[in-house]
Amino acid sequence: MEIHIPWNPAEIELVVAVRKKWCVAKPDASNTALQPSLDHVCLLRLDCKPIQARGSCFDPNTVRAHTSYTMNAYYQANGHYNLNCDFSKTAVITTSDPSHGACRFGT
Repeated sequence: MEIHIPWNPAEIELVVAVRKKWCVAKPDASNTALQPSLDHVCLLRLDCKPIQARGSCFDPNTVRAHTSYTMNAYYQANGHYNLNCDFSKTAVITTSDPSHGACRFGT
């Protein structure tokens, strides 16, 4: 088995970029469909403080924004596996960083 180790900076940057993925709410998922995922992830004791009042990800104060943050927290904490970004078919994996302002989505 041959192992390729990237050696030039452009190749290393590409490898790092490929690995950056986030899990967010699907654009067409309703608030009613998203709410159980938001509740479930916070009950798992993942850090939901950023989406609470005065938290760095509280705004926008919407079910969709808060659920995207918690979906991603769950996805990142559980190994970046596609099956950890399903949430009853209301989530999708993206390579576009959903972070905004002071709100940082982990990778």
